[in-house]
Amino acid sequence: MLNENIGNCDSMQELILTENQLRRLPSSIGKLKNIYHFNVDKNVLEFVPPEIGQLVALSVLSLRDNRLSRLPNEIGNLKEMTVLDVAENR
Repeated sequence: MLNENIGNCDSMQELILTENQLRRLPSSIGKLKNIYHFNVDKNVLEFVPPEIGQLVALSVLSLRDNRLSRLPNEIGNLKEMTVLDVAENR
């Protein structure tokens, strides 16, 4: 599991968590206001927390090859997003 303290890394711009068997993302992920590239490919995520919509600088979000069946409505708040990859999910 990804630690809740990840939200304290407020200057982080890129986060790659590929192939870590993550089951969930903490809600504190929404505090990463400067992140522009977020990759959580090849994990076992079943949902994405609504706080993902607070990542106002996010340009690339890759959730490929997880167990997602839906995305939160808050994804629509990501005005800077140019790439959303959700291939190979449910």
